[in-house]
Amino acid sequence: PLSVRISSVDGHDHGWKIEDSVVLAGELKSRGVDLIDCSASGFAGSPLKPAPSYLVPLASRIREEAGIATMAVGLITTPQAAADAIDGGHADLVAMARAALDDPNFPLHARAALGDAEAWTHWPVQAGYAVKRLQDALKG
Repeated sequence: PLSVRISSVDGHDHGWKIEDSVVLAGELKSRGVDLIDCSASGFAGSPLKPAPSYLVPLASRIREEAGIATMAVGLITTPQAAADAIDGGHADLVAMARAALDDPNFPLHARAALGDAEAWTHWPVQAGYAVKRLQDALKG
């Protein structure tokens, strides 16, 4: 699969708008691109105000209007926020860089947080048994 990361909006009144990104995504799709990674801004002085999952609506709109798979970004920091973006049909993938930087085991913790009772089986062998014992002990 071929993906392209774009700045979906730049946040300035006379700058790049979501409508421009929808058109661009459609053009990229017609040229064989499979997925749009929907970032935004990325330069000093942007008026965009970061908040949890604040760029997910951009991925959703591009996905819906351009008919192409999207990856949502933008302070998606909890397993539930990631699941909501995907399960809600807003994006096909999520990128969670800061959460992974903060906790290198984030994907493993996310599995457990989202209800995977066997999440411990995905841990490295050296740690999985201890994680299972911890889970069992906490259950009582």
